[in-house]
Amino acid sequence: MSLMMMIVKNMKKTMTTFLWSSQTLHRLLPPLNRLLSNEVSVIILGTITSLIKEFRGFSTRVDNAFEHVNNNVSGLDSRMSRVVENIVFLMSQFPHPPPPQDD
Repeated sequence: MSLMMMIVKNMKKTMTTFLWSSQTLHRLLPPLNRLLSNEVSVIILGTITSLIKEFRGFSTRVDNAFEHVNNNVSGLDSRMSRVVENIVFLMSQFPHPPPPQDD
């Protein structure tokens, strides 16, 4: 028998063994795959749900922080005219400093 024939024969034997193994494995795996698939799906959905809840909580905190800042800025805008009036009043209560003297 030539070397080429031996290689082909060994390849056929290997392929037959591989096909038999994969078919046997395929018969065993579908129930296992479904079980794993269901477990993995539950884990993935649980993780997504958890992330959604966490994001909503974070989003609410950010919204509250921005609302607080906006309220403070709005309040500051309404008080600025009063601040300016107070500064003008204080400036009127003290004499202006003397101009710098040239030496």
